[in-house]
Amino acid sequence: MTQTETSAAPADKAPEPPLLPPYSGSESACAKCNYPEAFTRYRPALRPGLRIPEEFNGTSRRGPLRERLERACERCDFQWDEDLVSAPAPALRPATVGELAHAIQQCSPYPVHPQAAEHAARRLQEVLHAEVRTDHPMWAPAPPPVAPPAPARPPVLVAADAPTRAFPHLTSGAALINPERIENAPGPVGPVSPLGSAGFAQAAEG
Repeated sequence: MTQTETSAAPADKAPEPPLLPPYSGSESACAKCNYPEAFTRYRPALRPGLRIPEEFNGTSRRGPLRERLERACERCDFQWDEDLVSAPAPALRPATVGELAHAIQQCSPYPVHPQAAEHAARRLQEVLHAEVRTDHPMWAPAPPPVAPPAPARPPVLVAADAPTRAFPHLTSGAALINPERIENAPGPVGPVSPLGSAGFAQAAEG
């Protein structure tokens, strides 16, 4: 965009550029057709006596104009000016001895003993006025601790003749005993005693 000088106004009588409304955001409603979207173009400041050859809503513009954002409706092409988006100044507050000591330990290229860092922080407070930038990541709160995963349940063995009965897996290697399968099984020195068998009950009745 070219700027053409038409007349030179005295510097002491130059009018002050008008103030601009704040930036209304990416979704800004047009004042003419209420369409919710608008184009945005950056425009530099315009000194007094300079003219913009492009039309602004059908007319030409002259300085002085502030540095600004020129908005244009996407539907009806109506144009208006808004102020620049300026980042807010970081919040500052006086630093404590503990914060100075922490900063010394974090910013040093080598490990610093906590007592040495605290001693240096107290000496610094005597000769300097230090402030904390609260927007710095160093002062962000620590993330919450992550809970340890729950222990896995031990595997389960299922008896072959009783699928609905489950036995915990024994890590000691001991054999599993199924009480339903020991009847009439030979013992270490011979057959199982008939005291607990059906034959012993018949002999007692006879």
